[in-house]
Amino acid sequence: MRTLSLAPCVVGVLLASGIASAAPAEVAGCAKCHGDNGFNQKGEVPTIAGASEAYLEAQMSAYQKGERPCAKMSDTDMCEAAKKLSPAQVKTTATYFASQKFIAAPQTIDAALAAKGKALHQAHCGVCHSAGGGEPADDAGILAGQWQNYLRMSLQEYAAGKRAQPDKMKRQTAQLSSDAINALVAFYASEGSR
Repeated sequence: MRTLSLAPCVVGVLLASGIASAAPAEVAGCAKCHGDNGFNQKGEVPTIAGASEAYLEAQMSAYQKGERPCAKMSDTDMCEAAKKLSPAQVKTTATYFASQKFIAAPQTIDAALAAKGKALHQAHCGVCHSAGGGEPADDAGILAGQWQNYLRMSLQEYAAGKRAQPDKMKRQTAQLSSDAINALVAFYASEGSR
């Protein structure tokens, strides 16, 4: 196993201090959990900085419609938070976080497990999640460098059918075992360290 540098955390804090003042008012509520610039220190909360606007808007819409499990965060949950936003506020929030730089989460990665995950990714996920899950233009979220706890929780929700997903993804996630999920999680986390 190897441990990644904490430098991205320091960079994230420095970026947040300069960016927060330019953030639109709609972002203030999001920053409690996701951080001022979309990078956070919580492994159960995704880093949303750098994801595409289309992806971020789609996720907020899914929360508003109850199509995603409504994770409890601090004093609210994501469905409550998203429902408070008008369509214009959703757009403003998505635009802001999409414009921020993605910072990979510093975490320990099992290299052997990541190698197994790479093979699974290439066989089942790489068509939609290109560049090792790190291409924002895929409009599929950034998986590379994402927090492992968040990735694991998300893949478990997909595998259990608890989250809306395209049919082509559903065919892939329905087959995921716990071992496969852990391997994919290790792979995606390792991709952020490149």
